[in-house]
Amino acid sequence: MNKTIVICGHSNITSSIANHAIVEELSANHSNAEVRELIKLYPDFNINANAEQEALVNASNIVLQFPVQWFGIPAILKQWLDLVFAMGFAHGKGGDKLKGKKLYISYTTGIPQETYNSLPDDGFKIEHINLWFKQIADYTGMDYQGASAEYGMMPIGTQTKEQVVERAGRHAKALVARMV
Repeated sequence: MNKTIVICGHSNITSSIANHAIVEELSANHSNAEVRELIKLYPDFNINANAEQEALVNASNIVLQFPVQWFGIPAILKQWLDLVFAMGFAHGKGGDKLKGKKLYISYTTGIPQETYNSLPDDGFKIEHINLWFKQIADYTGMDYQGASAEYGMMPIGTQTKEQVVERAGRHAKALVARMV
């Protein structure tokens, strides 16, 4: 089994440039990938945890694709994690269903990396997101494969929409190459 589940946690994927391009590229370049766009499946945030858990059980690779929003993950992805990574499924007694599965984190930011680096030393660092997901992987027995980030993915200034799409495509191809 080498199936990959891509959980797209963008709260408005239809208006996204970068995340939309990454998800499209992952679908096109990974023959055994299933993309689950949470906001399209659950626009009311009423997530079917059983269906999502079944999808994860049948996968060997799990990719969480999302934009960083206000220094965190989108609400729909947090809701998905809260409901799907439940006790008895992902942790606790009998909660070994994710054990050994590879977890890949892929996210975009609208602001450049330098902006995160210029925040106060005791403030938020983008690496906090990576550490949070590493802890989740460790706690659930998943094999954490690290995080891939693309910064400054807004077509502003001299950067065009086409350049954002091109960068997003390269990001997705590199992610697929890591999975193969």
